[in-house]
Amino acid sequence: PLLFVLACPFLPESPRWLATRRKVAAARRAMKALAKPTATREALDAAHEALVDANSPGRPLSRVEPEEDDDPTWAAAACSRRGRYAAALGVVQQATGTEAILYFAPTVLPGGSPREKFLGNVGVGLAKFVGEVIASYLADAETAFLGRRTMTIWGSGGVALGLFAFAALSGDDGAFAPGARLPLLVGALSFTMLSFSLGPGPFSTVFVNEVVPTKHRAKSSAWSCFLNRLTSASVALSFLSLSTTFGAPMVFLAYACVASASTVFYARTLPDTVGVSLEELQG
Repeated sequence: PLLFVLACPFLPESPRWLATRRKVAAARRAMKALAKPTATREALDAAHEALVDANSPGRPLSRVEPEEDDDPTWAAAACSRRGRYAAALGVVQQATGTEAILYFAPTVLPGGSPREKFLGNVGVGLAKFVGEVIASYLADAETAFLGRRTMTIWGSGGVALGLFAFAALSGDDGAFAPGARLPLLVGALSFTMLSFSLGPGPFSTVFVNEVVPTKHRAKSSAWSCFLNRLTSASVALSFLSLSTTFGAPMVFLAYACVASASTVFYARTLPDTVGVSLEELQG
C-alpha cells in the first residue's frame, strides 16, 4: 500500500474524465502519457478526437456545463443498478475462501513435518503469484486472446474444481499411504489459487471499473472495494471457528459450492469488454 501511495502523484489523470469536463488540452497530454511508445501521432489524434466527441455530444468544448447528477451521492451510486452489480462482484470474488487458503494453508494441511507444510504454503503462494503475472499480461486488450470474461468464468470454475478436490482428499484418511496425501492437497490448493489469479482475482476489479458509468465510478468502486475487503475479513476470521466446528473438509466443500454458484453468476452476467469502449458499454 505504501508504494501505491508514493506512486499516486505520478499517475496521470484519466483522459476520459478530463474530456467530460472539457479540459481538452489536459486530456491530450494525459492520453500521450498513457499511450504506448509505438503509438503514432495520427493514432493519438484520432483517439483523442473520438474521446472528445463521445464525451461532449452537441456541446461546445470551451464551456463547462456540469449536469445536476455529475456528482451523485453515495446512496445513488451504491443503489444504482450497476452500482449494485459492482458491489456483487466485490463480494463474490472473496466469498470462495481464497483468503483463508493463504492464511491457514499450514493449519489445514494434514500430516507432514512443519518444514513440509511451510514449503507447501510457499508453493501455494507461488502459484498465486505466477497466475497474477500471467493475468497482468493477458488483461491487455491486444493480448487477451481468450477475453477477460472467458478467463473469469473458467478461472472461477477452476477454483470450484480445486476446492472440491481438496475437500475430497482431506476427508479420506485411509485411501493414501503416509506422506502421499500432502503433495496432492498442496496441488489442489495451488491449482485453486492459480485459477483464482487467472480469473476472478484480477478481473473482477477491472469489470467494476468498466461497467459502472463514469459519474458513479469513484463511489461505486470504493463501495465495491469496501465490501470486498469486508467479505475477505469475514472469511478469514470465521475460518478457524468453522473448521473446528464442522471440519476443514466440510468448510472447503461449502466454499466449493459458493465457487460453483459464482461461476454461474459470472457466466450469466459478465459482459465481454475486450475491444469495446467505455462509451459503448455504458450506452
